[in-house]
Amino acid sequence: MSIFDLLKPKDATQYDDILIHDEMTLEEAYRAMLKLMAEEHTNHHLMGQLYNHIMDKKLAEAAGYKSAQDYVSKVLPDISQSALTMYSAVARDFSEPTARRYGVTCLYLLLPYPDAADLGGNHEEPGRDL
Repeated sequence: MSIFDLLKPKDATQYDDILIHDEMTLEEAYRAMLKLMAEEHTNHHLMGQLYNHIMDKKLAEAAGYKSAQDYVSKVLPDISQSALTMYSAVARDFSEPTARRYGVTCLYLLLPYPDAADLGGNHEEPGRDL
């Protein structure tokens, strides 16, 4: 299965609360964008957790692959290894609500900062350390 199989049009009623329509207000569009952004961060965090599980349990090696990276490159070629590495690192160090609030990319960029700045690092409120 490819990512393109997953992107086939779905029943419009599934997304009724975010359908674009002529009467949509700026506030409705804003709230829809926030919801979609939160879902994106949640999904990336979960993908990181799943990838960590595959690596920690050595599931790919048990199935005959050289590594988790080898497995992903063969069965999920539509996802970049660099993105998955970022999701994995954030999922190891931050909770899903924190990832949803701050975003996976921002948290990933913060990962080396506490050590470099000799800070302890608060993983639920990372902004307080800055």
